[in-house]
Amino acid sequence: MAKKKRSAQAPALIGRVQAADLCGVSLRVFNDMAAKGLLPKPIMRGGQLLWRPSDLKAWAETSSTGMKP
Repeated sequence: MAKKKRSAQAPALIGRVQAADLCGVSLRVFNDMAAKGLLPKPIMRGGQLLWRPSDLKAWAETSSTGMKP
């Protein structure tokens, strides 16, 4: 069986640490925002909450609490 080549695309789903980094906030702030429902709805996969980077970027463009420039 041939091995699949990995593409240089951004991941389709990211975890809390990567999402917080993408948003330019600490993990603690990100977790607080998620708990308050201020972020896009995450996806549950294998017992883990994951976010689409595109959802976070779109949210940041319309939110006053969004990502740092």
